Amino acid sequence: MAELTGWTMNTPPHADKVLRELGRRAAGLNPADIERIVRESRQAARRSDRALQFNDLVLALEQTKPPLPTHVRRRLAIHEAGHFVAHLTLGVGRISAISIDTAEGGGGIRMEQLLDQEATEDHLEKMLVLYLAGRVAEEQILGNAVAGSGGDAQSDLAMATRLALDMETKLGFGEELPLLYYELQEYSWALLTHKDLARRVHARLYDAEVEARGLLSRNKRVIDVIVDALLAYGMLEGESLKSVTQQIRP
Repeated sequence: MAELTGWTMNTPPHADKVLRELGRRAAGLNPADIERIVRESRQAARRSDRALQFNDLVLALEQTKPPLPTHVRRRLAIHEAGHFVAHLTLGVGRISAISIDTAEGGGGIRMEQLLDQEATEDHLEKMLVLYLAGRVAEEQILGNAVAGSGGDAQSDLAMATRLALDMETKLGFGEELPLLYYELQEYSWALLTHKDLARRVHARLYDAEVEARGLLSRNKRVIDVIVDALLAYGMLEGESLKSVTQQIRP
């Protein structure tokens, strides 16, 4: 397991990190739930004739939100590790947090686009690789991918498909008619009714998937370190993310 710069439940850091950790664990709860948990924890501490402690709130939050099964958490960690390795290898954007404990009960990466990175065709092709790297990591390590990489408009597969379609229709990177601008009102309908366009979009996604397979195959050790860190901490940000990044720079 990675040696991370962080803290344990028994040694909480200064106030901002305490609040950030409690906020992460309380993600998805409404204000009334949080107020009840704090009140009940304070009452329990008072009955024990002591002050409310950080661990009291952590344990209460853990009991309120049952943990995901171990195999599910590991898949989430592998998926997000795939995204992170692609980010480090391709240098796309700036990642400020990786989590397998989001409010929705899944994983996610918080990433910002950098102002000095121009939206050239090469850069957008790297974005396609980044979108598909989580799915590829699951397939390489676990032998299959779950539907979580697709399924809704904000999924990895949906964002990759929209970007590839935009590159073909309105960003000036189309293979056949690059100088024509198409304003599509409905992405799905356009792909269903224009088979040639759908094939070109799929070709871009296929090439990105092949690239993702190659770069993840070359960085299996890196993926292992990220997965171990995510399983141990649930979320990497700030110093913990910096520490992991320094260890695993591909």
